[in-house]
Amino acid sequence: MGSVSLALQCGATVELDLPEPNPDRADAIFVLGVRKSGSTLFNRLAIAMAKRYQVPWVDIGGGFFSRDLKATQWVEDPAVATLFKPGYMFGGFRTPYGHFRESAVYREGRKVLLVRDPRDALVSQYFSTLKTHSLPKLQQAAGGAAEQILRQREQAQSQTVDDYVLLNARSFRRTLESYLPLLDDPGMQVFRYEQVILNKAPWIRDTLKAIGLPMHKAFVDKLLAEHDVQPAAEDTSQFVRKVTPGDHQEKLRPATIEALNLIFADVAKPFGYRLR
Repeated sequence: MGSVSLALQCGATVELDLPEPNPDRADAIFVLGVRKSGSTLFNRLAIAMAKRYQVPWVDIGGGFFSRDLKATQWVEDPAVATLFKPGYMFGGFRTPYGHFRESAVYREGRKVLLVRDPRDALVSQYFSTLKTHSLPKLQQAAGGAAEQILRQREQAQSQTVDDYVLLNARSFRRTLESYLPLLDDPGMQVFRYEQVILNKAPWIRDTLKAIGLPMHKAFVDKLLAEHDVQPAAEDTSQFVRKVTPGDHQEKLRPATIEALNLIFADVAKPFGYRLR
């Protein structure tokens, strides 16, 4: 299809490249993930699947981020829905796009979602903000994603992990709340980080099945060899810091955990988490 120009309500005009769609697919695939819930790994697996089976991958979130746009500048913009066409795999979502369900392509598409215990996700977000979160390739203006990340990093450097998670818990709760309406979709397959991160083979097979792609053993084995990364020890300077579930139990005070349980108990339950 070539280059597509989107005029966003925030005033930005963004040029995105769209390859030709796969003509053999009458639907689209959507790869969704709550931020700091293993979404980077999930996207990498999805990209490999898309390449193997010639379904063009379109990194929606990454495309805007690389142009220094914050999520708040595009996630509620109806112009983004015009990108949704059959024959593509769309990903890069860390927070749900507000007009998903207004798109017939989305409603009729195949979707997979990765979630995580919000207490662990917040701990991961703290260390990512502190040291490892990437910056956009293009940093064009004040008020963009790069400035936001650097400001958040400076704030995190003056906070303990307990202080940070408590200050950011309500924001993370709102992210989970925004995903709740999507759970009623019969075309949505939800994966929990705790069930799949240490047992990736079934996760890969179930993902291929959910998005309607062939399940060749040699390809599954290749994905496992390339992406089954488990650090021998925690390293806070690396993006893949520590993959084992339950990290909040080691990093947070009991009082902090109890406060998070109260904040997240009801909104986490629909995703399969019982925090009390």
